[in-house]
Amino acid sequence: MKTKWMFAFLIAFGLIGMAALIARADDKDKDEENEKVTSLDKIPPAAKDAIIKAVGDHTIDKVLEGSKDGKTYYEAQYKDGDKKMEVQVDAAGNIVKQPHEEKDEDKDKDKDKK
Repeated sequence: MKTKWMFAFLIAFGLIGMAALIARADDKDKDEENEKVTSLDKIPPAAKDAIIKAVGDHTIDKVLEGSKDGKTYYEAQYKDGDKKMEVQVDAAGNIVKQPHEEKDEDKDKDKDKK
């Protein structure tokens, strides 16, 4: 009898956990869906300057404009050797996400688009 209850509890707990993970994945996809390609010339000067400073001597491959929680951000994607890197800044030029390597899921998403 205890085994049945334990088994039922574990299944319920697993389903709740899966629902939470799926909800988070959907939120991330919504954030990325609102991104659109732009250029450095079309973003606020403070954001442009912050991106150029963060990227340094590397060549920027793509600039994206997006919003999260009602706040606009600008993301620059560039390469540092073999690594695909990205940095995010806000309109005032504040770093939202420090320069970091693109996550594998971002790389897979780019491959699917090609």
